[in-house]
Amino acid sequence: MAKPSPVIEPGASQEFVYTGEQIPFQVIIANTNTANTASYMLKSGKEGWSLYGAIAKGGNVSLMVQWPSGHAVVTNESAPGTNIEVGGLGIFPVDG
Repeated sequence: MAKPSPVIEPGASQEFVYTGEQIPFQVIIANTNTANTASYMLKSGKEGWSLYGAIAKGGNVSLMVQWPSGHAVVTNESAPGTNIEVGGLGIFPVDG
């Protein structure tokens, strides 16, 4: 079985867990493509809030958030070939 990855392909989603103690905490979402703008949705748990955003070519965004459940799902809503990568201290991809 493949290890969960912080890199998300277009049209795919990945669940993440936060294991740190700082609230709120920093989530960084990077656009790994230098030719296209990336789009994403960050959803905090099944009943939580949703945040939609765009990232410039080759850029990244830094968000201060709180996931009440400790889990969130990030969906890459970008065009084909535009991957995004999610990271931050205490943030790890998990099997959904």
